Amino acid sequence: LSLSNLGRYREAVADLDRAVEIDRLYADAYHNRGVAHANLAEYEKAIEDFTASLDIEPSGGAYMNLAMAQRMSGRDKEAQESFSAAWRLGVREAGQYLRK
Repeated sequence: LSLSNLGRYREAVADLDRAVEIDRLYADAYHNRGVAHANLAEYEKAIEDFTASLDIEPSGGAYMNLAMAQRMSGRDKEAQESFSAAWRLGVREAGQYLRK
């Protein structure tokens, strides 16, 4: 993920593509690739990757990132569901996005 930290998102995606090819059950690779896609404003691809990560290993962070990508894609109803899931898994900052 260090390539993403350097802002080299395209290279990060390529490296994470290879990681997923090697291990289709590597939840962190899907999650990190989703982060890179989101940073490239490729929200649909990010949503696919966060969803794949969650299918393997549910986590509050992945739900939070999924919700943000859904929100950026105009999928407000789905984003609310994902924010709720993140909240239930202990991501307290998700609460600021929940509609009352």
